[in-house]
Amino acid sequence: MNFKQRLLRYLIGFFIGVVIVFMMFPEYDWLSWLPNKQVMQRVREYPFYIDQVAKCKNACLGIDSLQLQQARSEGRINFSKSDVKRLPKTYFMEHGDIGYTLQLTDSTVTLIDAMKEGVDCDCR
Repeated sequence: MNFKQRLLRYLIGFFIGVVIVFMMFPEYDWLSWLPNKQVMQRVREYPFYIDQVAKCKNACLGIDSLQLQQARSEGRINFSKSDVKRLPKTYFMEHGDIGYTLQLTDSTVTLIDAMKEGVDCDCR
């Protein structure tokens, strides 16, 4: 048996094994180790607080608690606009046309800012 035959048999067995594993665990989240999923899991599970400035911005932008809950469950982290080098880490979450700035500590998530393109709110 030459190398090509051995390699082909190995790949066929490996492929069958992968298919069996995927069939045995259909509900498993295979990409949960990615950074976006890790941060969003913390945003959903940790106690959530809203800063006074963020409350003012939410009222100005017309963001209600339902929209905020949807953003927490369906939002996406933009790491290019986030600052993860200093503590506490600050992440920029996007959902639709609204951007949220979140501060994550070891046990809490705090909404510190909300912004919408083309809308300027005077909150301090």
